[in-house]
Amino acid sequence: MLRGGRLTRRLVLAFLFVALVPLGLLAVFGPRIVRRQFETLSHQRIAGVHQAVLHDLETRRETARLRIEALAASPDLARQLQLAAVGGAPPLELIDATVERRTASGIAWLEVTDAEGMVLARGHDRGAFGFSVADDPLVAAARTGLSLAAVVPLAAPDSGLALLAAAPVTVQGTIVGVVRGGDLLDRSFVGHVHTLAGAQIAVLDSAGRSLAASLPEGALAFAAATAPRPPAAAKADEAAEEDSTTRIVFDGVPYRVAAVPLEGAAGRPVGRLAVGVSEADLERTLESLLRLLAGATLIGLFVAIGVALVIAERVTRPVRALAHAAQRVARGDLGVRLPPGPNDEVGDLMGAFNAMTVDLAANRERLVRGERQSAWAQVARRLAHEIKNPLTPIVLAVEEVERAYARGDTDLGPVIARAARTTRSETHVIRQLVDEFGDFARSPAPRPESVDAHELLDQAADLYAPSTVTVDRDYDPDGGTITADPALLARAFGNLVKNACEAMDGRGTLTLRTRHGADDLTVTCGDEGPGVAAEDAEKIFTPYFTTKADGTGLGLAIVRRIVEDHGGTLSLAPPPAGAASDAGGARFVVKLPLRPPAASTEPATETA
Repeated sequence: MLRGGRLTRRLVLAFLFVALVPLGLLAVFGPRIVRRQFETLSHQRIAGVHQAVLHDLETRRETARLRIEALAASPDLARQLQLAAVGGAPPLELIDATVERRTASGIAWLEVTDAEGMVLARGHDRGAFGFSVADDPLVAAARTGLSLAAVVPLAAPDSGLALLAAAPVTVQGTIVGVVRGGDLLDRSFVGHVHTLAGAQIAVLDSAGRSLAASLPEGALAFAAATAPRPPAAAKADEAAEEDSTTRIVFDGVPYRVAAVPLEGAAGRPVGRLAVGVSEADLERTLESLLRLLAGATLIGLFVAIGVALVIAERVTRPVRALAHAAQRVARGDLGVRLPPGPNDEVGDLMGAFNAMTVDLAANRERLVRGERQSAWAQVARRLAHEIKNPLTPIVLAVEEVERAYARGDTDLGPVIARAARTTRSETHVIRQLVDEFGDFARSPAPRPESVDAHELLDQAADLYAPSTVTVDRDYDPDGGTITADPALLARAFGNLVKNACEAMDGRGTLTLRTRHGADDLTVTCGDEGPGVAAEDAEKIFTPYFTTKADGTGLGLAIVRRIVEDHGGTLSLAPPPAGAASDAGGARFVVKLPLRPPAASTEPATETA
């Protein structure tokens, strides 16, 4: 997929980074934000339910107070209480009337006491009377002339919690009794609040025991263990708000639960109302949104990868074509042409490249022709110069014979003999020049066989090193056996030794050194001559370049040709550290493979 190389990979990674950063942020923070918003919504819902329940309790409290005050203002009730005070026992008329009053007013719980707090009649329990409730805070307040309504825990023979109100019964400013009544916080009350608020309700006493619940007792167990606090309403700064709700799961249904305090007459909680709001609908909506968000993120990822690949391919395709064409040009193929590119800067670059290759091909053709003509002109001048030198003595010898003959010398023998010797000697020089030129122009193919390089070096030293030159042989003790053409290698070593001795003017020390490598043999030929000038170091292997007055400039070129035909290298070693480039002699280093490559045994191409 990323076959375009490093540029394509970098472009794809760059595009993916740009695309995946927002997708990654969405994948990481999106669910958190959505979940937080749903939690806020859940808190808002339960806060609304909490307010509705509190409002209903307040309404019930005020309604109970007004009803009890209305009953306490009844003249019949005052008369009946006066009769009970005179007779010392509750008259049957009072008991029957209390039962009737409870039924008529729709109050679930009703009782009447005398001025001392002794129960005279109960509308909800006809047979219970004759016990004191003077300690009840509502009754105590009513005995002082106050009318109050509050949630109170019921004492024996009753139990549980009730929302009651108490009001005094007065006759001409004198309190003759107390009426106390209201609604029980029982299953009927729970069912009413459940219908009103659409929530699950449980009534708990101060000890946390469930008195009535719209769900089984265990469903809202959280309320029994949590201090009754109003839930934190959703505000802008939610982080600063303490969450007074909790989340429970009952029978597979999640609920958000809060506790509503039930305050008594003294303002202290006497119980609590556990309110639970189902989150099933929110949970289903949240799961749907999260699945949608995950799907959108996954689709966005695939789209980003596809777009990145397409864009990277479109951008890098012409660049790859341009790079491939440049490599072909570097290998010498100037006929390469690029197809028309896009209508942008890359297309302009491809057009410029095509124009460049056309110009390079034309320039190379002109350069090759010029170099070929210059090379042969130089060869011709050099060869003509070298041949002219021996021709001069030959011409002079012939002219000397002609002058002697013209003078009529009778003894021409010595003159002719000198001319013959001169002609023979200089003709030999001309033949040698032609042979060397032929050797350089047409190098024979190597015929490798197993040879001892040390023996060839010794033969070269014996042939070309005069007696005035000391030969220092430092041969590798492992021997110098390699596979090479002995005749060609002997000629190469002979040229190196001959050049070294000529550089020392026939005096000094010639160093011949060999060292075995893993795959090659290194031969070093060093002298104590003036060395090679820095400006000539790159020219000495060029044909016909020489610094000698009588040199042809072909010796080192022939040596390099022979060494390279064997798959080796010839180089000039740098001077020792701290020494001038033209001091300390010259050291030529030949590296020959122990076994030359097969290609080196093929016939060499003749140089025209």
